[in-house]
Amino acid sequence: MSFMDSCRLLCTLLVLVGLGTGCPTADPSPADDDDAVAGDTLAPVVAIVAPASGALLSGSVTVQVEANDDVGVASVSLSIDGTPLAVATVAPYEFAWDTTNEINGSHVIEALAADGAENQSGTFIIVEVDNGGLPTGAVNLTNPVDGSSVCGTITVTKTAYYKIFDAE
Repeated sequence: MSFMDSCRLLCTLLVLVGLGTGCPTADPSPADDDDAVAGDTLAPVVAIVAPASGALLSGSVTVQVEANDDVGVASVSLSIDGTPLAVATVAPYEFAWDTTNEINGSHVIEALAADGAENQSGTFIIVEVDNGGLPTGAVNLTNPVDGSSVCGTITVTKTAYYKIFDAE
């Protein structure tokens, strides 16, 4: 079994147990300098430089990633909560993220850098998204109104809110 076949098998297993989102369908194209790639055993160094870990975000934000490798960075991919957002193959590695498509609360931003020899390294940060409005899953009591006094039999009414996203 080749290295790529092993990777595809592992990827398929991760997808089946819900820890992965997709698998490569073809072998990567060979690099121009096979000797340099074949001898490359060092993974790229990657860092998310913006936003800062713990930042409070809203609206559209730019995620900036720095990646370096002794031979060269082939790609940098960005995921939000394990869902791929975008891939860049040329520096600067900047990604637009529309947080209004996310629920309010904590989210994991992960960057993964790869070189031509399939060496990879990744990093992640946790940020908070707050685009205002009701929190996901909120239930508001609309009758009786806040602060009112009641006695006897009354009708209680409520409104419920849950933000639903299209599955793609």
